[in-house]
Amino acid sequence: MNLKVSASSIFPILCLVCHAYAAEAAEASSATEVASVDELAPGSSPRSTSGANQSSPVADGAVESAKKASPATGAVYVNPVGLLFGLIDAEVDVTVSKNMAVVGEGSYWSFDVLGLKTTAWGLGGGVRYFFGDEMYRGWYVSPVLQVAHSTASIEDDLLGEFSASATLAGVEATVGHQWHWKPFTLRLGGGLLAFQAVAKSGDETIKTELAGVSPVLDGALGLTF
Repeated sequence: MNLKVSASSIFPILCLVCHAYAAEAAEASSATEVASVDELAPGSSPRSTSGANQSSPVADGAVESAKKASPATGAVYVNPVGLLFGLIDAEVDVTVSKNMAVVGEGSYWSFDVLGLKTTAWGLGGGVRYFFGDEMYRGWYVSPVLQVAHSTASIEDDLLGEFSASATLAGVEATVGHQWHWKPFTLRLGGGLLAFQAVAKSGDETIKTELAGVSPVLDGALGLTF
């Protein structure tokens, strides 16, 4: 899994922290010089150094802003269960508003078991809306358009080779909950997929159209950036 960290979300925080600590250090140094002058000048009236213990509003605001992590501009996910079976299932989300992200999905699966060769791929695109005040945390709803294609073939010593293919298109809607431990995130949910599919044999002598609604599970581990 590749993750590109956005420098634009990190450098402002580092700058704010540096500015805040520089301001506090300057105040502390100034207060120390004032105290030294008062001690060396006999007969001079004592000067209050209480200001050295009081941080400026600007420094306080900078420190407070630095403590608040910048909002995530996106996330990348993988399906951990699919990886156990050789399924590559990845997703990229890009934040487009306070509560919404554009979703892009891709998957690929290829295996050969007992002479049965199967290859499948899928693509999806949609949005994910979060009901809370923070992206990638809390309850969400996600409608996604899906398209997938698979081919399968089997070789028999006596009968030869047989093949078939299937293409599916549908609309998937899921609801669930997401946890965010910056930068790690976990998403769990479920929903329904309404689909239309066409399956046919390799020589197209057999062709079947399918349509229906199927339950789906939504689960992914990821990183935000």
